[in-house]
Amino acid sequence: MGRSFRLPTFNDLYWQPGGNPALRPERGWSGDLSLEGQHRGPRSRSSLSLSAFSSHTEDWILWRPVGAYWAPENLRRVWARGLEARGSGWRVFTRGQLGAGGQARWQRSTNQAVYLPGDASLHQQLIYTPVWQASAWLAWRAAAWEVRYVHSLTGRRYIASDGSAYLPAYTLGQLFVAWHIGKKWALTAQLQNAWNASYEVVKGFPMPLRHLQAGLRYQWKNAP
Repeated sequence: MGRSFRLPTFNDLYWQPGGNPALRPERGWSGDLSLEGQHRGPRSRSSLSLSAFSSHTEDWILWRPVGAYWAPENLRRVWARGLEARGSGWRVFTRGQLGAGGQARWQRSTNQAVYLPGDASLHQQLIYTPVWQASAWLAWRAAAWEVRYVHSLTGRRYIASDGSAYLPAYTLGQLFVAWHIGKKWALTAQLQNAWNASYEVVKGFPMPLRHLQAGLRYQWKNAP
């Protein structure tokens, strides 16, 4: 458990348009509890972690849309709390390694006190903060090849402080393939948004549909 203090950044105060020179510093406290476990065998390894966290922050700084631009404001008191679980495992076979894993996060970040009577944001989830996020992956490594698929879920995100409007939940798939050339070089290809989902991270800005990215990667240092 610990105390926290954060001054507004230069952009928070003076960004044009939208900066707010009247912002107050954030002050609060936070705590977390974690449990971790690992297993290693002759041909396999796995890990699992569970964590819980909670924080109370006075004068939380939040950027929100105001007409054609965004501007920061202080929220009187925000309570952020949540749970997170992560797990992964690998199994060695004669011709390669098979791995799988995933993570899930539940987080409630709510406005617990307001400056103005009747403010409808009281006890509402903060804008653009999903309650649920999760992902799972499956990977195969063999000789110079590496193939990995990741599937992720992002829950609905409110875009109105009173909870009256939101962006819907979305799922994404990503396929990654790499061919390693020696110990430092690799040719890579990524199929982003594999299932061609239509979604927005920010209201009014649609994200790209299915597309392919390719590259050449150089690793400066060898992995430990």
